[in-house]
Amino acid sequence: SLERGHRGFEGRSSLAKLLAKHRGYRNPKGLSPLTVDQVLEWADRHKKRTGRWPNAKSGAVVDAPGEKWRNIQNSLQRGQRGLPRGLTIMQLLVEHRGVRNQGFLPVLKEPRIVNWAREHFRRTGKWPTRSSGAVVEAPGETWQGIH
Repeated sequence: SLERGHRGFEGRSSLAKLLAKHRGYRNPKGLSPLTVDQVLEWADRHKKRTGRWPNAKSGAVVDAPGEKWRNIQNSLQRGQRGLPRGLTIMQLLVEHRGVRNQGFLPVLKEPRIVNWAREHFRRTGKWPTRSSGAVVEAPGETWQGIH
């Protein structure tokens, strides 16, 4: 009836559209397209506001009423709403914002760590400990993380 215009309805509608209009139901087929740039802009604002990059568990997208990070993640993974398929929010952030993915850290080799330690000693006159802070020669690494 809603679709065909029977029983007093105008037509070209659906139960999903009706519920979206009157009850806030999220109609997956009626969602607006998204772009990677748009998602990255929201992520930048989220980081600026919270001090952390968003992930699928970050809740509502404050800058996009009605959107949730979980739904954006699902759309990325499924290639929906105009987004590329098979990605996650974290993969977008790694690729476009240089974010370090704690789930996939680079492999460390002993000789490399020893070289970093030597450089630390040359610079400071002390061998590093786990509380020595950042590894200057390896952005993103800390002596605590290596420990």
